[in-house]
Amino acid sequence: MVVAVMARASTGAYMVFPGEAFDVVATMSAVREERSTALQDVPTMFIAPGRSPGS
Repeated sequence: MVVAVMARASTGAYMVFPGEAFDVVATMSAVREERSTALQDVPTMFIAPGRSPGS
């Protein structure tokens, strides 16, 4: 994850960190509000929004 963040930072990419720890609702809210076009997550984080009633 650190390598991915450093790669994006070195190219001037706009990055959003919705919180210190993963939160489904905060992440999905940030994706909607910031109109994100890419996510850097692990498989569990990609599955979580489909299982969360609040997202």
